[in-house]
Amino acid sequence: MNKNKACLLYPIVPYRVLWGKFHKGGGFIPPIGLMSIASYAREQGFDIEICDTGVLGMDEVSLKKYLKSNDFDVIGIQCFTNTAFYAFKTAKMCREVLPNSIIVIGGVHATVLPKRTLEESPETDIVVIGEGEITFTEILKWKRYGNPAIKNIAGIMYRENGKLIQSLSRSLVNVNEIPMPAYDLLPMELYIPHSTQYKRLPSYPFIASRGCPFSCTFCSASIVHGKSYRFKKIDKLLAEIKFLVKRYNTKGIFFQDSTFTANKTYVMEFCDGLQKEKIKID
Repeated sequence: MNKNKACLLYPIVPYRVLWGKFHKGGGFIPPIGLMSIASYAREQGFDIEICDTGVLGMDEVSLKKYLKSNDFDVIGIQCFTNTAFYAFKTAKMCREVLPNSIIVIGGVHATVLPKRTLEESPETDIVVIGEGEITFTEILKWKRYGNPAIKNIAGIMYRENGKLIQSLSRSLVNVNEIPMPAYDLLPMELYIPHSTQYKRLPSYPFIASRGCPFSCTFCSASIVHGKSYRFKKIDKLLAEIKFLVKRYNTKGIFFQDSTFTANKTYVMEFCDGLQKEKIKID
């Protein structure tokens, strides 16, 4: 029994839903958003795990066994629109195994449609709206200490006496106050990206900035991360890449920023830093 322990969970999603006819091998990348939340919560003193059901090849039986053996008191589930049905199904499994746990759903879909998410997933207690690092950690504090009160946690929608209550909006996080993603909580050696995402293996996703000043109809980046373009310090980027190279023999990275090249000066400084530090990656 591991009381006061939290889990960040990537839901069970059939491979065909992720890639369909475009399957070319690989296709699993580390959930960098969950890793970032985990690193921040851990820095604040919380015991937390990440379970990526996809790369681990988990089915319902193995996931339920994992949940039961750990007895998590808070479970956070990542939710995109194309995986929403499976996130809700995974939340239902969590409720069946751990009826007293607090189940939280976050991600793009939950941010854009928080009310609908709670309506379609009755097993879910709380939806995180926007960036999750500080918000999820405050949920852990509320669960463990009762402080802050749930009504005072910004950036959520939750249930109270049969009603759905939305709290005040959460300010955008300072990306330079968030520690390096918790790579050590995942089996990095198992991740092989889709063939369109790398030149050499191993290759991993990387995020240097958040936010986008544009409002493209096909994209939700500015809704989730705001229109303020926030850069990580160059030294912080280089330290993370050097860690990946040293720890995991990384041969390449691929950026998942919404608009990495929006600031030419920043990109040039980053490239100059790679050359100065003699970091050789694709």
